[in-house]
Amino acid sequence: VYTYYIDIETAKTYTGALSMSKASGSITTLTNAGVRTASTKITDVDGLQYFINATWLTLTSNEVETIDLTALTKLTSLNLNNNFIGSLDLTKNTELETFSYTASSKVTGSQILQSIDLSKNTKLKSVDLSKHTNAPFPIPAAIFNNLTTAKGVVSQ
Repeated sequence: VYTYYIDIETAKTYTGALSMSKASGSITTLTNAGVRTASTKITDVDGLQYFINATWLTLTSNEVETIDLTALTKLTSLNLNNNFIGSLDLTKNTELETFSYTASSKVTGSQILQSIDLSKNTKLKSVDLSKHTNAPFPIPAAIFNNLTTAKGVVSQ
């Protein structure tokens, strides 16, 4: 069992990208760098809320079921592909320009995304919610009409 500690003050001033991908290429890179937990899937993202100035978040190929992104109001890009998040609140993430959350083939029950409210995300240019059981998800026409990529969504 490994325990990690976050320097909260440093986290608050961080302004770049957070990449916590556990896709096969990332695992190889992390393993080669000597990270002992490279292949361990992330299930708990407690502490993420301290990265209030982060602009990009990539959390692909993990096993996250719940995530609170309300404090990360400066995110412009969000990639949650292949996780188990059944409920997602992005109403505070009004700077988002790209959002991708393709479903994992392993989701069951409460892990299935039922709906999503993107009405506050007026800066979106790209959305990919494909492969979800309940896709396509309706989003406001004004937002849909500004998308250059619109997968898994339809105009409301």
